[in-house]
Amino acid sequence: MFSPDRAPQRAFAREVARLAVRSLHAELCLYPKPGLVSPVDSGSHDDMDAVTFMRSMFALRHYFWKICLAGLDDAPFARLRQLGIAAETAMLKATGGVNTHRGAIFSLGLLCATAGRARAQGIAMTPAALRAALLIRWGSELALHATPLPP
Repeated sequence: MFSPDRAPQRAFAREVARLAVRSLHAELCLYPKPGLVSPVDSGSHDDMDAVTFMRSMFALRHYFWKICLAGLDDAPFARLRQLGIAAETAMLKATGGVNTHRGAIFSLGLLCATAGRARAQGIAMTPAALRAALLIRWGSELALHATPLPP
């Protein structure tokens, strides 16, 4: 399925995905954070707890790998969107319909794709360089999503 010459790219994408899930776990474990879910309590939420978040993270682990690979492959925004929608479906299935990470699917997913794109182009992994890489590759498509649709 995968060619040996892609091994370094797959390894990079695995590391990016690992860091993405690790960041979600670190956010979950952070305490105190009034009103938000942690291993200590569910904050103001009666529909989710730390176990719900862990299930969600487990369901999303392959998404971050796939979207980083998509960035490495210079995938169009439509492909990133498809991956995000599939990740959202997996998250909702794993959590019984509870939105635990929809924002992370979008924002962290785009960061993973951008890291892949930057790696493929030999661009430094600095915040400014990643921002520029995101805007250059997918900025126009993102701007279209920010524009309200006509009635």
